Amino acid sequence: MNGSLYNSISLLRTLFAVGALLFLTANISAAQPVKAKMRTDRIIVQPKAGVSQDEINALQGHRRTLKHIKGFNRMRVVQLDSADELEQTLARYRASGLVEFAEPDHLLKIAASPNDPHFNSGAQWSLRNSGRDISATTAWDITKTAPEVIVAVIDSGIRYTHEDLRDNMWRNPGETPGNGIDDDGNGLRDDVYGINAVRDTGDPMDDNNHGTHVAGIVGAVGNNGKGIAGVAWNVKLMACKFLGADGYGWTSDGVECVNYAVENGADVINASFGGGEFSQAMFTAIQAARNAGIIFVAAAGNEQTNIDQTPTYPANYGLNNVVVVGASTRDDQWDTEYSNYGATKVELFAPGTSILSTWGSGDTAYQSISGTSMAAPHVAGAFALMKARFTNLSTVQIIDRLLTNVDPIANMAGRCRTGGRLNLNKALGPNPWANFGVNKLLGEAPLVVSLTNLSLGPITGHTWDFGDGSPTSTEMNPKHIFTRTGDYNVRLSVTSTSGQVNTMTKVVRVVSNYAWSSATYSWIAPGTTKVALTDNGSSGPHNLPFAFNFYGVPQSSVYISANGFLSFGTDGIASKDNVSLPSGTAPNGIIAPYWDDLNPAGTTSANGVFVTTTGTAPNRKFVVTWRNVPRVANQALQSFQAILEEGTDAIVFQYQTTDGGRSATVGLENPAGDVAALYSHNGSPVVLAASRAIRAGSRPFRYLIVQQSNLAFDLTQGAASPSLTLDLENPGNASLNWTIAPANSWLTVNTGSGSLAGGEKKQVQVQLSAAGLALSPGDYQTSLNVENTTDDNGSGSIPVTVRIQGGGVAILEFTPSNSAQFSGLTGGPFSPAPISLTVRNGGNAPLQWSATPNQSWIQLDPASGQLSPGQSASLQLGVSAAANTLAAGAYNGSVEFRNLSTIGSATIQQAISLNVSPRVSNPTIHLQNGQFRASIPAPQSGSYAVEYSTDLTNWETLTTASDENGVVSFVDPVGAGRRFYRLRSN
Repeated sequence: MNGSLYNSISLLRTLFAVGALLFLTANISAAQPVKAKMRTDRIIVQPKAGVSQDEINALQGHRRTLKHIKGFNRMRVVQLDSADELEQTLARYRASGLVEFAEPDHLLKIAASPNDPHFNSGAQWSLRNSGRDISATTAWDITKTAPEVIVAVIDSGIRYTHEDLRDNMWRNPGETPGNGIDDDGNGLRDDVYGINAVRDTGDPMDDNNHGTHVAGIVGAVGNNGKGIAGVAWNVKLMACKFLGADGYGWTSDGVECVNYAVENGADVINASFGGGEFSQAMFTAIQAARNAGIIFVAAAGNEQTNIDQTPTYPANYGLNNVVVVGASTRDDQWDTEYSNYGATKVELFAPGTSILSTWGSGDTAYQSISGTSMAAPHVAGAFALMKARFTNLSTVQIIDRLLTNVDPIANMAGRCRTGGRLNLNKALGPNPWANFGVNKLLGEAPLVVSLTNLSLGPITGHTWDFGDGSPTSTEMNPKHIFTRTGDYNVRLSVTSTSGQVNTMTKVVRVVSNYAWSSATYSWIAPGTTKVALTDNGSSGPHNLPFAFNFYGVPQSSVYISANGFLSFGTDGIASKDNVSLPSGTAPNGIIAPYWDDLNPAGTTSANGVFVTTTGTAPNRKFVVTWRNVPRVANQALQSFQAILEEGTDAIVFQYQTTDGGRSATVGLENPAGDVAALYSHNGSPVVLAASRAIRAGSRPFRYLIVQQSNLAFDLTQGAASPSLTLDLENPGNASLNWTIAPANSWLTVNTGSGSLAGGEKKQVQVQLSAAGLALSPGDYQTSLNVENTTDDNGSGSIPVTVRIQGGGVAILEFTPSNSAQFSGLTGGPFSPAPISLTVRNGGNAPLQWSATPNQSWIQLDPASGQLSPGQSASLQLGVSAAANTLAAGAYNGSVEFRNLSTIGSATIQQAISLNVSPRVSNPTIHLQNGQFRASIPAPQSGSYAVEYSTDLTNWETLTTASDENGVVSFVDPVGAGRRFYRLRSN
């Protein structure tokens, strides 16, 4: 394999066996009778990461770098001076320690086998052949296009002008065709369709035919009335040319093509070539493709060889993104005439013998040839369709899906890993395939939907996401209630035994609607503004005097139809042929008091269609009146009104005169045409009557939503109960009454009943009762029964779990003080200063404590707190300001200390006493040692100035003093004359 295309013996056999490709083989033989297995004048070098440019340049010396291959850490192709230095240069590079690898540039070749002339009929048997095919026709019922998937055909190029390929050619979005400029800066000018790595240009035109043939199998345009259909009818074909006109190409050019595919977003690479030895450069390139999520489809080769034993590349690189394909015949057998095989290295077989496809000799040319080159693109096309279909699956998952869905074939067993041939239908279908049915995709809230799981394949799990924020479900066929209007993406995810996941999504639409009721008939004068209408004509838009919500959408204007209806758009507004509602066809978004073939055109000035507004904001009415407008069928005069109410958004129809509406539609339809409130159609079920009115208002609904699906109490025995919140909501437009009742005595709620208006929310607090807190350690189950007592919508039971942990207890330790005795005079102050007390947690669980004085004159700081096991806290106990108002006397009180964390713990009392003494009420005076001594009662504690006067008018300060025990004492030397004394507070 490493010297020529075939050795001389196999070449002779090939020429006799398949003469249709004789010219191709003859060209190879004439131009290069013995093709060299490698280039002797150049090598491929990959520098190690971190090696400097100077180091690698020094190693390279004077040798020229022919090209750098982008994307692979400065990989380069180095020109040698002569063939004689090849081995010596490789040895020097490898011994330097500066390179990851240095290797020869090996020769690669196309993997096609020459044409079999007996199958030149043009029939594409590989796609339809009585079951001995890839089941394309049934697969195409699932999907046949991959318009955004790029398949890079790394080959001899593609005739991109071919009638069956040009519309499916990939086009470089960064390149402007024909301007001769490298617009995207990738080193190639005008690389519109791909790359020509042979000549380093942007023109990948095929000069060998092989690449064009491969491309047609992958993705010739389907259903265009020309030529053939590819496996994928619509796909992007990227032309990456590295094989020359003789069918040979160099590894370095192939690596450049792989890199081009990676850089330009390819999803699949078709590699219908082979024959080279192992190349680290090519291996690195395919690794990069794997890292980019690209599937690499490789032809097994055409040497009738077991490649498990005799490797051929790229088939034998063994990366998990490489899928190796052998060739099968029209008889659904492994083609032993040429196809390689291998129980571990070949993944599967696909049709490869006598395959008709596009040909590169002209824009309308087709040819039938054989080879594993033809088998590989069948698989590449299948992967393209799978990539388009299974956007949520990884590359590995898509490969596994295809390989686990082959058709087992007896003579392929043991000759490939799967033992079978490609089946496109199975690959695109179940295994797993998520699918489900919905009994209602549209309805009013609350909408009860039944979901039926129709998924296929070996499924181990189902998950339903209802798209409305509610919890997911793993039931097989769940029911779900949608309680709010809106569009909801209901998604089913299924998981297979191999871990593959597939999903399906459907939209459930929940809408609001109107309800009809009788109204009081009160004809409104139509006003003087007449609307000019021709037969089947319309008028508008007429601005509404207030914002009006119609099916939840604000409307500011309306159109008026001569034929008895209002519309919020013009489509179908001239329609005279009324239909039942909803219809889906125009007109949609209508208010129809009497939709029939009417003609107001010939009415007198007092008759016809009128608009007026009555009332004052916020209670105005917009009124459209058809007055004495004849029906075309019998000229019977009809007088009716459509009234739009401000604020309520209600609609009233009034009928003054009518012939019953036996050919009219009366009702409302939303703008989408899929929801309606039909009152009557052609007299059924209601015949209209004169002097009657009907009203369309929002259909009342109510629903009790409990946001929590369950509650759980987790606590240590003896601890206080946490408080859990139950959120109640009524998303409807009408009020409801509710009750909450615990199933047993373990639970208590702060409120057990109430009402919720439309749109209102309320929170209810749930705690464990004393009975619940007294439970022994363990897990307990109970429930709360929540009921909508108005109409039962939303009633249900909320499971409650109580988990009591044992072993922990909080112990409040506190030694009462015997010195908590305080005294003082009336009005204060009192002594001693506040005394210190200490509380401690002597247990092994957190402690929450509180202290409650039984008298207002007792002061404690702090009065509550939390203590960890072993932790202490200091408290200050004293007399509060309230004691200043106490009368003289003896007072007793106490402070109660409680352990809040342990139910049933004994309380601890701290006694406290207060003695309030009366203040002195009369002054005392006496003479001692020739001095005048006096004590004057002080009105309150504090500092005073003692003043004296001889005339009670002029006062002077004698001294300053503070009160002691309620009096201020002072001394005045005995002086001449009379003196008066008083106290002044400082």
